[in-house]
Amino acid sequence: MLKNTRMLVILAMFVAIQIVMVRFLRIETPILRISFVFLPIAISGILYGPKVAGITAMIANVVGVLLFPPPTGPFWGFTLSYFLIGVNYGFFLHNNGRSMTRIVLAVAVHLAVIAMILNTYWLTIITGGPFWGIFPTRLIGQMILFPLQITMIYTTWRLLEPFLKSRETYAG
Repeated sequence: MLKNTRMLVILAMFVAIQIVMVRFLRIETPILRISFVFLPIAISGILYGPKVAGITAMIANVVGVLLFPPPTGPFWGFTLSYFLIGVNYGFFLHNNGRSMTRIVLAVAVHLAVIAMILNTYWLTIITGGPFWGIFPTRLIGQMILFPLQITMIYTTWRLLEPFLKSRETYAG
C-alpha cells in the first residue's frame, strides 16, 4: 500500500492540510459545516485510489480530533464518514483520467449519501434533534456546496495535471 517514502510524505502532507482545513478554515453552525476539506481527500483519491484515500482521510480525522477535541467530545461516526469519503473519491477518480462526469458522480455520492444521510444521522445522535428537523438546513448547505466542490476539484485537477504527469505518483 505505502510504496515509498515519497508517497508517505505526500499522504502526511494531505493529513496536515486536511486537519488545518477542517479545524481552522471553515464556517460552522451546530448542524452545518462548510469547509474545503474535500479537496485534499479528492486529490489523494485521484493519486492513490480508494483504500489509501480512505485511510488517509480517516487518519486525518482521528489526529484532528485528538489534537483539537470537539466541545461535544469525540464522535467516531464522523471518522467512518471520512473513510467513506476517501473511498468514494478514490473509486470514482483514480486511474480514470479527468472526467467531469466522474467528478459530478463522486461529489453527488459524497454530498447526497455521506453528508446528507450518514452525517445527518450522526448529528441526530449527538444533538438529539430529529433527522427531518436537521435535514432541510443541511440540504441547503449541500446544494450550495455541490457546484462549488465540482468546480474546485475539476480546476485543481486541471492545474495539477501537468505536474502530476511528470511524477510517478500519478496514474491518471
